Amino acid sequence: MNTNDIVLAIDAEISRLQQAKALLTDTSSLTHAKRKPGRPVAASGSGKATSPKPAEFNVMSRKRPRDE
Repeated sequence: MNTNDIVLAIDAEISRLQQAKALLTDTSSLTHAKRKPGRPVAASGSGKATSPKPAEFNVMSRKRPRDE
């Protein structure tokens, strides 16, 4: 391999890396991304309500009062 071939190979690699960098750093496509309608996903990711008293949200643990 002569020097010209090496330089051409390096130039081709630089071009590929610049294209990859442009794709990764392109924020214009992210700002125009269409969001789905509805309630946004919770930041915690669990999707459950939190409370200092967890029993408040556990409906199944409460007993129904009897009608007498």
